[in-house]
Amino acid sequence: MADGSWVTQQLIRYLSELTPSPERRPTRSSTLQSGAERAAEAVEAEFAAVVWQDKLVVDVGFGPKEKASALLAPVLAGQADELRIGATVFHAAVVPVGDGGRLVVARSVEEFDREEILLLRGLGRILGLSLRSVDAVAAERSLRRESERRARESLRDPLTGLPNRTLFLDRLETAAAKAQRRKSAIAVLFMDLDGFKLVNDTLGHATGDELLQAVAARLSEATRSGDTVARLGGDEFAVLVDDLESRQQAEVVAAHLLAAFQPGFTVAGREIQVSASIGIALGPSPEGPPGLMLRDADLAMYRAKESRTGAFRVFSEDMRRELVERIEMEKDLRVGIDDGELTVVYQPIIQLAGQRLGGLEALIRWRHPTRGLLTPAEFLPVADEAGLMGSIDDWMMDEVCRQMAAWRAEFWVARDMRVGVNLSDDQLSRPGLARAIQARLARHGLPARQMILEISETAIFGAGSRADASIKQLTDMGMTVALDDFGIGYSSLSRLRQLPVGALKLDHSLVAGVDLDPRLQAVFKGIVNLARDLAIEIVAEGVETPGEDAFIRSTICAHSQGYHYSRPIPAEVIEAYFRAAEEGRIDIDEAGLLLLAPHDLPMHTLRSSGPAGTEAAGVWGAAALDGLKLVP
Repeated sequence: MADGSWVTQQLIRYLSELTPSPERRPTRSSTLQSGAERAAEAVEAEFAAVVWQDKLVVDVGFGPKEKASALLAPVLAGQADELRIGATVFHAAVVPVGDGGRLVVARSVEEFDREEILLLRGLGRILGLSLRSVDAVAAERSLRRESERRARESLRDPLTGLPNRTLFLDRLETAAAKAQRRKSAIAVLFMDLDGFKLVNDTLGHATGDELLQAVAARLSEATRSGDTVARLGGDEFAVLVDDLESRQQAEVVAAHLLAAFQPGFTVAGREIQVSASIGIALGPSPEGPPGLMLRDADLAMYRAKESRTGAFRVFSEDMRRELVERIEMEKDLRVGIDDGELTVVYQPIIQLAGQRLGGLEALIRWRHPTRGLLTPAEFLPVADEAGLMGSIDDWMMDEVCRQMAAWRAEFWVARDMRVGVNLSDDQLSRPGLARAIQARLARHGLPARQMILEISETAIFGAGSRADASIKQLTDMGMTVALDDFGIGYSSLSRLRQLPVGALKLDHSLVAGVDLDPRLQAVFKGIVNLARDLAIEIVAEGVETPGEDAFIRSTICAHSQGYHYSRPIPAEVIEAYFRAAEEGRIDIDEAGLLLLAPHDLPMHTLRSSGPAGTEAAGVWGAAALDGLKLVP
């Protein structure tokens, strides 16, 4: 019979043996096997087994599991405490192991005494605790492997397999440190695909993703094995080139990468031609962290894209100064929006039949406190990058509706006057656009028929089916949708029959010098005749010379606008014009050019004492109205 001290020694021994450690990398099966063997050894048993969830998982000495399961069944069911194997009778003991397990031992000598049963129960508890430890170690190993896998994946772009921004910046920092030690140079090439959004919008994102994968593969083939090609996100890629001796070498690399785009990409069973714009930043610079090179290359890329597609530019300090100026302009613009510095000017649209004012185009301006009156081209790109277009668009639409409703209530000549307002790409992509505009018209009491919404070809093409749906909703509400700057975008003539537009505004490129160019005249007449057959109005934009005006009048073009008739002028001058028109006087703008009276009123003259051809706020501000001379 075993004594208590012996039992304690046995438990301590087996506790140490069965406790797992990360170095041993134990498993559940090996722990159960070892536990069964140690239990049999402790009580000098000839057989041992572990049953887990009523299933035999480990046996020592019984032989095949099917045979052992049959032998153990009566004992496990509590129907017997002996096993018969052949002619030999074996005494059996059963103790619990953890949650749902049981340990069975059997021997042919004497029955198990009380201390041995206590020992077996202790071993069963130790075995159960060991299994929990094994599970914890396994879970830790699994978590560590998963963490390592995620860490590796976090440094790779999941779509292309290229290094991502994090890994690129890490390699850039390493390359910069090495270059400083070796007194050599490195270059970062920041690349953006030209027109990639068009691929996504027209062919779908799956095709776009396939194109990005093809671009990644080609860039990897076009670079040296030691260079790093990374995808930074979207359609932006970067290349890190080290061991350079001069700026010219970086430019050669950029030209080589651009040349890699010359063969088209076969994607989704079709040939797609895409180009790229590249910005180059040279380093390392002792003045700042290497990551600034990526920002500088990004800025140079935008300058390359502004010049032409498929080009590259090298970063210079002038670009940094321009960036600072843009940041300052963005800050000023945010303040200016809140302080009411935005204003609207109106350019007359001439109805050629009868030589009368046929409408107005509303154009936004910014009265900058130090720079003067700024045109949209000078500040809207900054607004777009800063995410301010939404608030500017809303203000513009609200202000035009308010002003037109006020004129309509005061002047009978403005009752049917139509006004054109440009819709930005951001507006056209918004859900609920038509309902939002309808709500503004209703709030100001302006009939929908007086609103012309001007949308560029690029915006319509970029918004895809969303644009068609919005245009249909707007026209169904009674508004006219005009396709602006027609002739420079993506639309084909056949697309006109699909778009529910009511007017075409021919771009200045189709008007400039049309009186001197027979080929351009043929194009102009062809578009005008096609629009007439489709019941679409035509407005010729950018008319600047008497010759252009004379040719356009000789066609069936209904309307025109441009500096030949009037520059964009403030609301105060338009209001003075309406008043003069109702009183029956001729109206001439500040440049001395004829501004035709609306409807069938007699024409009179309105002259400005301000400098000719000026659009500055000082000339056309409210105070300047005192200088307006109404001449009978």
